[in-house]
Amino acid sequence: MNSSSHNGYSWRHACVSSNLKLSIVAAFLFLMCLMFFFDFSDTSSTSIKSQLQNRIRGFGDIAREDHSTRVVCFGDTHSRHEEIVIPEAEVLVFTGDCTDPGSSVSNEKQIRNFNQWLGTLPHKHKFVVAGNHDPEKGVSLTDLRNLFTNARYLQDESVEIFLSNNRKTLKIYGSPWQPQFEGFLTYKKPGPGKGHIKDLWESSIPESVDIVATHSPPKGHLDAGIGSEDLLDLLESVQPKLNCFGHIHKGRQGKMSGAQRIQDGRTLYVNGAIVNDDLEPIWDPVLVEIP
Repeated sequence: MNSSSHNGYSWRHACVSSNLKLSIVAAFLFLMCLMFFFDFSDTSSTSIKSQLQNRIRGFGDIAREDHSTRVVCFGDTHSRHEEIVIPEAEVLVFTGDCTDPGSSVSNEKQIRNFNQWLGTLPHKHKFVVAGNHDPEKGVSLTDLRNLFTNARYLQDESVEIFLSNNRKTLKIYGSPWQPQFEGFLTYKKPGPGKGHIKDLWESSIPESVDIVATHSPPKGHLDAGIGSEDLLDLLESVQPKLNCFGHIHKGRQGKMSGAQRIQDGRTLYVNGAIVNDDLEPIWDPVLVEIP
């Protein structure tokens, strides 16, 4: 054998040896992965298949969590909005009462100030419903649509938005009515009947909706015992992912972790009131994630 033949043989032998080592390493890593993913105490094909399906389903759940939507809910700021910090979210929902009823400043000026502050927030999708104290002192419900220019004002209507970050569509409904306190433009009598609150909501809340924003709370959820039974009945029927509200400040009193949100079936109920009954801003906006 000449030297050139010997050198060629050595080169081929080295390549084969190197490839063999890589194959052994690859096989070892594959076995380690199998040991991590599966329990081989039951080696039946049915068990292995079931475990594989569960693993794949688990990865799907992770992907869905990554595609959840962050929504920040708050309301009842009563002109103390500049004292709070709004967390980052894809969607911002304000549930009414941006004005201070005891202030000597006109409601129009207070709302314009709040609207200007809304314009400084970076949230792409912003929504507002009226509270009972907003359409007062010369401001009508009709005026509010023109005053809130830095957010979408919702009054018995819904809108669909496209979220580019997770490529899905959300439908959001908003309504200002409340059956608790008479003497306000937003007051509607409870129960059925022409112009009553149940008929208004039945005719305007969509059957398929993701977020329902109301000023009034539903009965039995962070409402201090005076929430709307009509609203609760409709929400239990429609089952949105999220109901944001405020209005009843006392409904949020208690521990922060336990007095701001309640999960009931498919729906997450959130009281986002910022102030207490002394109009002191003692609570933070509520940040939630919905699928």
